[in-house]
Amino acid sequence: MKILSPPLLQFCKASRDAAQNCRKQIDNSFSNQDCILLDKNVVKCESAVKQAFQHINLRGCPFQIKALTLCEDEWCHLQDPKSCTKECSAVREALSSCIQQQVSHYFERSDLTTNGTPAV
Repeated sequence: MKILSPPLLQFCKASRDAAQNCRKQIDNSFSNQDCILLDKNVVKCESAVKQAFQHINLRGCPFQIKALTLCEDEWCHLQDPKSCTKECSAVREALSSCIQQQVSHYFERSDLTTNGTPAV
C-alpha cells in the first residue's frame, strides 16, 4: 500500500503567503512581531498537516488508499492514460475527500480554519 506524503504547500498556502507578504511589507504595514506570529502560524499549519497525514497513512483512509493502489496497478501501468484517468477518477476523488476531511479535523484541533489560517 502507498504511503502518502503531506503536501504542505497545498494545505498551508494561505498561511505561507501571509507570512511572505508580511516580510515584504515589514516596514510599511507590519511590525516584526506580526511577522513572527505569522511565521508561527505557518509552523502550526504544517505541523497539523503532518499529523493529519500520519493518521491518514496509518488508519485514516486505508480503504481509499488501498483502492487507489489497486486501481493504479490495474489501469495505470498500461500505455493508455485515458483508461487510467477514467477508471481511477472516482477512487482518487474518494481519497481526496477523505484526506480533506482528515486535514480539516486536524486544522480544527489546532484552532485553524479550513485553509490553514488561524481561527479568530
